[in-house]
Amino acid sequence: MRPGIARAVPMGIIGFIIGALLAVVIRLLQGLDPNPVDPYGYVGPAMVLGAFISSGFFIWGIGAFDPRMNVHGEAPEETEAEAEASASPTGILAGQMWQVTFWLVVMVAAIALFAFLPFGPAVQSVQGDGNPADIGYTTLELPFGGPEVTVSYLTLFIVFVIWTILSLAVVAGVLAFLMGYFSRGVKAPGDTPIPWRKIIFVLALLAFVPLPLLFPNLVVPMAFLMPAIIIVPLLLVIGYPNAFTVILLLVSLGLPVFVPEVQLSQAAFVAAVIILGIVLLLPVSWLRRLVPGAIWRRYAAVEWTMLIPRFANAVARIIRQGLPRFLGQR
Repeated sequence: MRPGIARAVPMGIIGFIIGALLAVVIRLLQGLDPNPVDPYGYVGPAMVLGAFISSGFFIWGIGAFDPRMNVHGEAPEETEAEAEASASPTGILAGQMWQVTFWLVVMVAAIALFAFLPFGPAVQSVQGDGNPADIGYTTLELPFGGPEVTVSYLTLFIVFVIWTILSLAVVAGVLAFLMGYFSRGVKAPGDTPIPWRKIIFVLALLAFVPLPLLFPNLVVPMAFLMPAIIIVPLLLVIGYPNAFTVILLLVSLGLPVFVPEVQLSQAAFVAAVIILGIVLLLPVSWLRRLVPGAIWRRYAAVEWTMLIPRFANAVARIIRQGLPRFLGQR
């Protein structure tokens, strides 16, 4: 998406936030805040610095520094690389996120306009001398033993909106990558490598690493260990598909129900992580010496590149045929 007003408005807001935070951080480093005599002394410097930086971000976002937006004389032709970048999935996602952010800002501004009008289409009931358009403040304690700061609820709302937009962008990017990867796997299985060892290692880390931080006593829910527990039964089902391995996999999946919690000693936990890491990080030539030849040949004969296409075809078959039959449409 080319630069424009849809990108300039969110960029201006981001610039204002960066400038305001910069002013607050500078005052904290100088020891000027928190000041009991003037608890809101940071507002003036934050507004001034935020306005200056916001104007620069707005000009940047609208495309003042982009040659493609030049209307005086002949604009340079868009190169093939720039055209591919703007049409790439990342460029499309970024353009759509700027559009979503812009229209969200417009919608919130319209709602605020109706809410703050003194005679607007709203029922305002305030006791005493209260102001229905006033914005309240709250006190927050900064992490890592930091001081207490006073922030407005409007600031918290803006932080929540930014976090929502960023999380949506990250989730959309991950889903787009996975869908593109699965699509390539269906069309060209031989040209779509599957990093099995990396996937297993990441799953194992997700299962073990958070435990010392979240549960110092090492009494953890079985659900946290499931990514590491189902690795062996899943490999057995892939290499030796029979009733016994399927039952073993089903029993492993049911462990959180039968054993809700499990207690591990610290030594056993560290030993398990070290052994798992060594096995997963060993070179293939060394790993082949540890695994018996019959088992190695068995798994070498598995068509690993066809697992994703077969799984995708099975899901598509269930959606197209099984689901309509279950709903009585066929």
